[in-house]
Amino acid sequence: MHRDGRFQDINDYCMFDTLDTYFLFLRTRVMTGDIDGKREAFLIEQARAFLAERAIDLPALKIYLDNWECKPAR
Repeated sequence: MHRDGRFQDINDYCMFDTLDTYFLFLRTRVMTGDIDGKREAFLIEQARAFLAERAIDLPALKIYLDNWECKPAR
C-alpha cells in the first residue's frame, strides 16, 4: 500500500486495529474481574457514540461502525 501511495488506507487500517485492540482490552478487563459486563457495555457505548460523532470528518469510521459487531459480556 505504501508503494502505491495509499496512505489513507494505511491510516485507516491502523485506526481500526487500534480500536479493535481497545475493545479486546476491555474484554480482558472483564475476564480478569477488573470490570463487570455492565461497565464494559457502558464503555463500549461511550466509544461508539464518540466514533459516530467523528464519522462525519473521518469517513472510514462510518465503515467501522457499519461493520460493528461488538458484543459485551453478560
